[in-house]
Order: sequence, then structure tokens, then C-alpha cells
Amino acid sequence: RQGHPVTRDAHPATLLARIAHDLRGPLMPLRTAAWLLRNEAGHGGRVGELADIVDRQSAQLARMLDELGDWGRCADGRMALDRVPVEAGLALDLALGALEGDIRIGCADGVEALPLRADRHRLGQLLRTLVEHAAVRAAGGPVEVDVARTTDGAQLQVRVRDRGPALDPDARAALLLRPQAVPFDQGLGLRLLMARHVAEAHGGTLEVAEGRDDGLCLLLTLPLAD
Repeated sequence: RQGHPVTRDAHPATLLARIAHDLRGPLMPLRTAAWLLRNEAGHGGRVGELADIVDRQSAQLARMLDELGDWGRCADGRMALDRVPVEAGLALDLALGALEGDIRIGCADGVEALPLRADRHRLGQLLRTLVEHAAVRAAGGPVEVDVARTTDGAQLQVRVRDRGPALDPDARAALLLRPQAVPFDQGLGLRLLMARHVAEAHGGTLEVAEGRDDGLCLLLTLPLAD
């Protein structure tokens, strides 16, 4: 799969139409709140509530636009990486330290000190996407993040497992190839595609791993620095 465009299994016109539809979602509450603020200025009790709607929906719209911008850079190869030396343990701490929920991180001996050359921002995006996706699927259950070195010693592997509902074969095959019809984060459904692209831009891979029948396991493999 490496090296192919992000949209290879999605018809561009269909994808753009769906994105336009999704971007309109936050606009209606914003327009309604703006109308009420203009026409109910004398009802001070609702101003705070309406301001909260404007703040919440505008933040969601900004996240969607950021996601769309990142996806556009992925699709045409314009996502530049600022790769610097970083230890695997530090990269995990920076990416996952602030996330809430039952996240169980297990590292094999010596893994935390393994060297990577990575763009810290993009690698953090990638790791957070995998764990946040698993947390939504787990619906409050545990998310397991297992970190180890490959048997040849040249790569780092990060397995992110959840115990959410099993996916049928078609859904598993499409998970990292097509935008999600029902995004896990109420966004545009592009974050897993971007995560795969970031992994490949670092010389690694992201794939759906075979494993137990329940839940889902995503396997990230990254080359270690020389």
C-alpha cells in the first residue's frame, strides 16, 4: 500500500460532496445562535448559553478545517517533516501523557531508550489518533498499547488494541484506505488515513493486524535511527 495516494479507493467527487456536507454541520447552530443574539439581545439569561454554542461549534469547525488542510497536504505529498532525534519513550509520553481513560502502556525492556528520527508533532498526531480511535471503540474499556522491538532489531512496533466490536472483513480492509463514513471523533473521517500517511512518510507502515476475534489491533512499525 505504501506510496499510493490517500484517496485511491474514494471517488473524488463523492468524497468532496460528503466533506462539504459534514462541514455544514457546525454552521447551522452557529447561524441560529447568531440570529438569536441579534434578535434577543434583551434576554441576558440566554447570552451565555448562545455564546457557548458559538464557541463549541466554531472550535469543531476549526478542527474540521485543520483536518481537511492536513489531508490535502497528505494527498499531494506536501506534508513536510521536521525530523529530529527522539527517544521512543519520550515520544510516547509527549503524545499520550494528557489522554484520559483506561490506557495501558506496556514497553519491553530497553524500548523506551530506542532512538527514532521523527517529526514530534506529526508522530504525536499519529499516536494520539490510534489511541483515541481505540478508546472510542472501547467505550470506556481498556486500550492496550504494547511497544517492542522487531526481531531483526531495526524497527519499533507499536500495537494498539481495543476490545470493541469486531469488524467484518470489508470494514477491516477499508479502515486505513477510505474515509470513515461515521468518524470516531465527529470530524471528517480522514484521521486514520492521515495516520497511515504519516507512518509511511517516516519510512514505516500502519496496518490492521491479525489477532484475536474480539476488538481491533492496529500495528504501527517505524524504523529506528542509525
